Amino acid sequence: MYRQNGTLVEETVENLTEIETAIEESATGIDEVATATDDQAASTEEISGMADEVMGRADEVADETEDLVEANKEAKRRVTEIVESVDDLADTEDATDV
Repeated sequence: MYRQNGTLVEETVENLTEIETAIEESATGIDEVATATDDQAASTEEISGMADEVMGRADEVADETEDLVEANKEAKRRVTEIVESVDDLADTEDATDV
């Protein structure tokens, strides 16, 4: 009977060792998942920062584009004035030639 108890104790110790190994492996897996989650969160924050930077630059480009549009409108207005002045001069010259 002692031998059976010895075998039972050995089996119990073996089972507990297996449980301990499984717990250690689970803990390692949980640590790996936690690390991956932290890395993913850091990457997400980095991507968010990049997106914010891109949006800021896009706003700057939009503002500069608006400035260029206004400058082009002003240039067109001045060219129109010059054309009108030249036409007026041409009309005046034609009138004096008659």
